[in-house]
Amino acid sequence: LHVQEIDEGVIRLWVGDHISSTSIMAFATEKGIVVIDTFGVPQIDRGLRHVIARELGRSDFSYLINSHEHADHTAGIDDLRIFSVKQSGPLPVYGPQETLERLRQGFQYIFDDGIQPYAGTSKPLLQPEPIEAGTEITVAGVPVHPLEFDHGHSRVFGYRFGRMAYITDV
Repeated sequence: LHVQEIDEGVIRLWVGDHISSTSIMAFATEKGIVVIDTFGVPQIDRGLRHVIARELGRSDFSYLINSHEHADHTAGIDDLRIFSVKQSGPLPVYGPQETLERLRQGFQYIFDDGIQPYAGTSKPLLQPEPIEAGTEITVAGVPVHPLEFDHGHSRVFGYRFGRMAYITDV
């Protein structure tokens, strides 16, 4: 696991080499930590939470932004349950409409209110927030500019916030 401080309160994390690996970004705001993408490997995701908390000096994970629908960027969504439980409410999950639809299909038990978790377990409480390229959104009080790029037969969103940008798989 590699960590790179991009700016004060902004870090990039990745596994593997710096060229052919999946990465995520996290940045601290007054309203909580914003994470862009997940990995989907429970051992790595647990480790990431600890590393992000250590590097940013806090653990109030409050927002998720997805770049695109591929599993190496979304499969960690199940591990968000701890954060929605801690904040006693749904965790906003931003992303392109097709990404959110793919999440609803692949993780039906999370998004279908008719599916109750087994006794003694929980499921993440998530609030899907569809976004469109070119339309600025505000996440945790920070203006975020979604940018669209081609990614094979699909599209990937990059995000600019402040002086920083996150673009993956382009």
